[in-house]
Amino acid sequence: MYSTASYGKLQQTILKPLLEVSVPQHPETYNDTTLPIFPSLGDIQSSSESDLCSNFPLEWLEKVQVVLKTGVGQRDKNEAHLISVTSCIRNLIVFSDVSERIHNREFIDVLEGLSEPYLQHPDFGAYQKQRTAYDSGEPIRLSNGGWKLDRFKFLPMINKAYKMRPDASWYVFLEADVYMFWDNLFRFLDQFNGQDMHYFGSATTGSHGRWFAYGGAGMVLSQGLMKDLVGDGTLLSEEYQEWMLADCCGDAVLGYAILDKTGVKVEDLYPMFSGDSLEALGVSEPRWCNPLLSLHRMTADSLRSLWDH
Repeated sequence: MYSTASYGKLQQTILKPLLEVSVPQHPETYNDTTLPIFPSLGDIQSSSESDLCSNFPLEWLEKVQVVLKTGVGQRDKNEAHLISVTSCIRNLIVFSDVSERIHNREFIDVLEGLSEPYLQHPDFGAYQKQRTAYDSGEPIRLSNGGWKLDRFKFLPMINKAYKMRPDASWYVFLEADVYMFWDNLFRFLDQFNGQDMHYFGSATTGSHGRWFAYGGAGMVLSQGLMKDLVGDGTLLSEEYQEWMLADCCGDAVLGYAILDKTGVKVEDLYPMFSGDSLEALGVSEPRWCNPLLSLHRMTADSLRSLWDH
């Protein structure tokens, strides 16, 4: 059991109240407490996947859809993720840039079917090269080309996630190097109504002073927001194609699209959604009394090690 402290006053001292950032007004402290979502592991001694998942609150997966965004060049992290952080997520959706199966999980090529302007963009060149290498059995490693390609996944990812699971209350998006603390996240989301409009994450600034949720820290969109954003069948990759082709960062364009289409601003929850690595994680005052929801820049070894311990 822990008491959750307000992050609102703290954030007002860190972030300027710019137009695109939502800084909720809260009292200085909360007196409420939350109980663990996960029951105790009890006397379980084994660290096998089946044992570690035996107490996972599967009922939460009826209202939370977890979406993992990755790429074919991150094979080591993909494998590590599936036996650690996302091993218990039975309804996990995985979007990548090549269709394949790893650990009996389907990886969906989220870039397939994008229109010709995307295919002609210089940063899209790695897409066909990776597919050709994959089909010929060549090893594919993370490259600068693969990193540039990654930005094009954000907009179609939103459409496809909603189409595959339109009834979820919450959509949790994370990447292959992100560790998510499920108990803390579920306890946090339990305080909100998924039918309301929410765009949670770690706010960072993009072009023209606009703000968005940094993809490397993980982000959460509510059912209410997703319905307004893509429930009418709008293809974000087409509606905001010009922005996407011109900007370096897909998470930024997603934030701009959310604000433009729905008027919803990113709700800044740093340092709970953290873009920091485990090694760089500080213990300064901004982190006091703020439950940690995510970590970034995790290696395959650190994903496995943190999960096992």
